[in-house]
Parts: sequence; C-alpha cells; structure tokens
Amino acid sequence: MGYRYASFHHATSLKEVELALVQNFKFKIFGELHRHALANVPIVSNSLSFGIRICCSLVLMSAADIPSGSLVILQELNSSSPYFKHGASLRVTGKLQEYNVETAIAVIADGGATLAVDTQHLRLDLRVGSLYQFIGELSIQPSNEGILKARVGRNVDGMDLNLYQQSLKLLRQFQSDQISHLEQLQ
Repeated sequence: MGYRYASFHHATSLKEVELALVQNFKFKIFGELHRHALANVPIVSNSLSFGIRICCSLVLMSAADIPSGSLVILQELNSSSPYFKHGASLRVTGKLQEYNVETAIAVIADGGATLAVDTQHLRLDLRVGSLYQFIGELSIQPSNEGILKARVGRNVDGMDLNLYQQSLKLLRQFQSDQISHLEQLQ
C-alpha cells in the first residue's frame, strides 16, 4: 500500500477491510469514504459483504460526533468574534487568493477579510480565482492568526456571495426569533 489512501481492491478478509477503512477514515470525508468502500470492496461471500456493511456503518456512525460547522462570513472572523475560538467547527466561503502546493495552505478572501486554510487532508483541485467552501476546525496561532484545518472542501463557483450572505442573515434572524418565541412560552 504505497499510496496515500488505503486500497480496498485487494482486501480478502474483514480484518483487511477494517484496516483499510480506518486508514481511509483519517483522510477522507465520510460520504466519499462510504461511496469508495461500497464501490471498490470485492464481495467474496455474503458474510464478508455483511461484515463490510456493518464496518462501514460503525465508521459512519462515529461521524455524528463531528460538528457540522457554524456558518460564518469571513468578515465576522476576528479576535473579538464568538466564532474565533481554538477548535471551533466552522463553515467558511471565499474566493481563493493564493495556494501553496508545498504546504497545502490556501488563502481565501471575501469582503476584504482573508483566512488561511490547511487543505492537506483534502483531495481537491484548487484554482486561484474560484470560489470555495470549507468546513473544518479553527486553530489559533501564537500570532493570534486563525487557520482553518479543513476536513471538507468544495468548489462553489457560480454562488452569489451577496445573496448567500443575505440568506445567512435571514437564517440567523429566523433562529433568533424562534429562540425568543420558545423562551416566551416557558
């Protein structure tokens, strides 16, 4: 297995499949892992097939422990923001300004604000000038700069960022109204 990702092609036992799943689990997002596992595992017998499905289910069940990422506009991400906490799970969107292939660090920008994104665990072709959305955990550096350790990334070219930001504001207003309404009922 000289590749970065473990291969399911040559797995002949449930133990080998479990080992490959664990190795892939560290590098891939859950949906891709599930699709890859189901598409590439050779089905040797019904019992192995059943074991593979159970193993995939167990790996995917642990995904429930990973937060979805709070929707954040880059301008909101400053040291006084409630989102600017080490380990905070965030979803950010911006235009790719620069990308360093050697370090796998991307810099996205929106409305004058920028954020560095560590993309080392992603399999994504990044193009400067394109829009991207990342989900990951924020790491605060000693210089008080944030870097997002991305676990999911996608190209969102064609998204209207102004409309996206307006809908995010409306969503937050709706959620705030719902919380106020629930508090009044209690």
